Amino acid sequence: MVRRRLKWAIAIGIILASDTSAAVAQNSAAAALDAVPSRAWALSSSAQILDKILDGTDTESLMALAKQGDPRAQQLVGFALVESARAKSSPTDIGLAWLRRAAHQGYARAQYGLGYYYEQEAGPEASGAIAAQWYEKAARQGFAAAQVALSALYNQGKGVHQDHVAAIHLCQLAAAQGAPDGQACLADHYHDGNGVPQDQAQATEWYRLAADQGDAYGQFKLGTQYLDGRGVAQDYTLAMRWFRKAAEQGDDASQAFLGWMFDKGLGVAADKVEAARWFRKAADQGNANAQDQLGVYAMNGSGGVPKDYAEAMHLFRASVEGGMSDAAVNIA
Repeated sequence: MVRRRLKWAIAIGIILASDTSAAVAQNSAAAALDAVPSRAWALSSSAQILDKILDGTDTESLMALAKQGDPRAQQLVGFALVESARAKSSPTDIGLAWLRRAAHQGYARAQYGLGYYYEQEAGPEASGAIAAQWYEKAARQGFAAAQVALSALYNQGKGVHQDHVAAIHLCQLAAAQGAPDGQACLADHYHDGNGVPQDQAQATEWYRLAADQGDAYGQFKLGTQYLDGRGVAQDYTLAMRWFRKAAEQGDDASQAFLGWMFDKGLGVAADKVEAARWFRKAADQGNANAQDQLGVYAMNGSGGVPKDYAEAMHLFRASVEGGMSDAAVNIA
């Protein structure tokens, strides 16, 4: 992510300074945009698409095409500007303006993007209701990410009336497109019995579909299914395998579980040094459970972690602030 943001930051500087409108530049950007497969437009993130576009053309070309009114280019320029501004804690107005240009042309990806940023309170008029309106526009066009996002709002009753049936219907629409976040969303409903009868076997299979596409959340949840024997025979080895896949993608919850399994010797030979390594990765991302566990290691001098009561106290306090009340016992 750091490398990607650096790439975008350089690109933003060129975009803001650029005033090109040459036909050759527009054609270059249009060719790069046209080369992105339709499935990628439907299911890939804007970050993935932007990286691919910047590998195939320059930012002046992208900006020239955006100025000519191409909603795809406008959305990518807007996304890059917003993300760069957010990374610097700067105003996002310019980027949101570009997104609105594309959204008002009916471009679903831009409509979803506006909904996301309003939900994250990135804009001056941010609210759940405005987010829901933009998500709805994109969801009606079949944009899977918007369907999943709107489903979450219906589950929470945020900006819309709470409606679990509507929420699961939206997940089903996204899952039917093969969207891994839609599949995982549907699995969550079966896992929790939310809007449908609870069915752990169905949950496991939907998590598996998402996991097989490389979705870190689906991999993590499939790992928990094997760990707890829900909808599938309990198997610590398979749990460890799926946690590792997600952990290697940077998923902090999976990293914390990996650390715990190495600590306990579940599905693998006990190895406190390896446990500490995974706890550290998760703790550095703010995972409260991992901070608590790593604090115990620092308190006891375990797993190659130097005994350091000050560091242990720091980790325990961070864990409590992150919602891990058990860490308060260690502080006491």
